[in-house]
Amino acid sequence: MRSEHKDILSALGFFFLEHDQPDKALTLLEALRTVFPEDPGIAKSLGYAYLQAGRPQDALAAAAATSAGQDSAGHLLRGKALWGLGRVAEARACLDQYLATRSLQ
Repeated sequence: MRSEHKDILSALGFFFLEHDQPDKALTLLEALRTVFPEDPGIAKSLGYAYLQAGRPQDALAAAAATSAGQDSAGHLLRGKALWGLGRVAEARACLDQYLATRSLQ
């Protein structure tokens, strides 16, 4: 798959997320993850799709699978997933990290 194809499919997945169609987004993003397993952008998008689909455990796994949990967006994703799992103290710590990294940017 060429880079342009990956970009188009990623954009289409984002479009589905923005229009409250997480199942369609998940189909595309899971296929992309199979082809590009180390791409942190795909992992983040997949994590947000899992959150929108009500699957916080899968979102947490997507954040942990790559370096997605190391930047501000990754901290936010991880915090939302942990919150969805009822792990409030851990979620707050991640959200504090998110706010700290955002203030440095």
